[in-house]
Amino acid sequence: MRRLLRNCSTCGSCNLPMHLTNYAQNVDGKRWKCRACNTTCSIRYQSFFSRSHLSLRQIIVFLYCCCSDMLLSVCTHEAAIDSRQTGVDWANFCREECATYTSRNPVQIGGFDAMVRPLLSKLTKRNTSIASIIAVIGMKATGSLVEQNVHQGDAS
Repeated sequence: MRRLLRNCSTCGSCNLPMHLTNYAQNVDGKRWKCRACNTTCSIRYQSFFSRSHLSLRQIIVFLYCCCSDMLLSVCTHEAAIDSRQTGVDWANFCREECATYTSRNPVQIGGFDAMVRPLLSKLTKRNTSIASIIAVIGMKATGSLVEQNVHQGDAS
């Protein structure tokens, strides 16, 4: 599992632990603060969310809606994102992250003594939703090519 926000932070100036404090002027309402030297940094520092201007609540709601396969317009509405372009940008960003993750973490499909060979696999964009990973296996989307290891002497 990947941690999206830090549970603790160390001050870059004095190397002492920083503490999470309330900070109303920030979009998230929190920040890390060093009690020794008063150095502060965002709770998003060096995180998945570091370059976003959306609140963490908006991002989490948007991601939840996307994972629930809701329409992009519904995702942006539920997350209270005013700009359609921001929703499109986040959808594209999520699609890129999914593609990167799946290429770095391949999963073997098939079972014991069976191997499925995908003839085509791609990341695609649907008109009705943001991103879907579609594995088209076999000659058509409904079929698959399955090879089974049949041992000599086995009756088939």
